Amino acid sequence: MEFMGIHPVKGDAKGRVNVPKAYRDLLADGGIDELIITTTLNRKFPLIEVVLVSEWQQIVEKLAKEPQFDPVVRDFREIYITPGQSVSLDSAGRILVPPYHRQWGKLDRDVIVTGGTDRFHIWDGTLYQQLIAQTTAEGFDQIQAAIAARLRG
Repeated sequence: MEFMGIHPVKGDAKGRVNVPKAYRDLLADGGIDELIITTTLNRKFPLIEVVLVSEWQQIVEKLAKEPQFDPVVRDFREIYITPGQSVSLDSAGRILVPPYHRQWGKLDRDVIVTGGTDRFHIWDGTLYQQLIAQTTAEGFDQIQAAIAARLRG
């Protein structure tokens, strides 16, 4: 399943966010009605990540095999695993972003949903634009070259 694209959507006062139709169609085609919503960071910018339950279970299982007192494992668990919650699409194709997650992601009405291949992200519109500006200013051409070298590899 590949979620793709950048989709400006609206959130509402209750914390519901419209899931893009292309994503809803993918989920429906896969018979998926439950997702996991959690918190994460990209270059220190907070965002919300929405993951398929099957992918979430794989992450949790792999993490359980890691040394639980390792500070990196503990930090990852606290930021990413602990806030994970089950969510479902409502009849209007929205998900309810829990209050903690809304606060973490600084979500308001102007929201951007982006595809992350096997998952999708929910961003505050302003933070997403700041991320893009920062990444571009820091030299995306270097990032692109590094990824191209890895993929050739």
